[in-house]
Amino acid sequence: MRATFVQTRNVARLWEVVESLHSASLGEPRLGLIYGPAGRGKTRAVDTLAARTGAVYVSAARVWTPNSMLKTILAALGCPATNTGAGNLLRAAEALSERLGVPSLGNGLLIIDEADYLAKGTHPPRTPPLLDTVRDLHDASGAPILLVGMNGLAKLMSQFPQFWDRVRMSEEFSPLVRKEVISLAAELAGLILDDQSAEQIRRATKGNLRQTILHLARLEALAIAEGSSRIHPEWSRQVTTEVARSRLRASGTGLRRVK
Repeated sequence: MRATFVQTRNVARLWEVVESLHSASLGEPRLGLIYGPAGRGKTRAVDTLAARTGAVYVSAARVWTPNSMLKTILAALGCPATNTGAGNLLRAAEALSERLGVPSLGNGLLIIDEADYLAKGTHPPRTPPLLDTVRDLHDASGAPILLVGMNGLAKLMSQFPQFWDRVRMSEEFSPLVRKEVISLAAELAGLILDDQSAEQIRRATKGNLRQTILHLARLEALAIAEGSSRIHPEWSRQVTTEVARSRLRASGTGLRRVK
């Protein structure tokens, strides 16, 4: 499989959110959300975004406190931490502010993945300490901040009015459609899929990007063995059956007939 980043509709949605955050005037909300179920390519997309633009990327952890979060952000910014949480907040805000208007530094964009962890520990409508700190960082720096998380992230964040008031735009990553499966096959593996084969894979994976790539990797191996890049529907049926069986074995579930 080629190490190629394919432009899907979800990638377009991500760029739309980021462009909206960058276009906000001074004082306007500059928080954005990207969310969706596991396997839809969120982390891969924001990783690539950060690598291409110079944006700061961090991944939240369950054990984060407000100060440990700020220290992680400062490390990603290449700045030393201070001895206090207040000092770290000020230093992180200043460092992000300095990146505003610098395209090679992502124009100040901060990406926080696994953002569901930020809402832990407090019941609505009171804002959790981690979200309060993100809000303080947003207000103090004026920098755009993108939170990335699981399905329902927007609904979760909307329960905290003081934080939600600063969210400018949110987008959900959707399942792949047939046309995207065909494009992925061509760009990642040089495979030619007809509509029937692409639909078989789309249905088997429910449009999950990670599982689609797994199917395509197996199809690529089969195509190499058969000496043809044009995939026949019976090959895609064979691969979807094999993947389903291997997943059943991995889960410890007894094999069932796969139609």
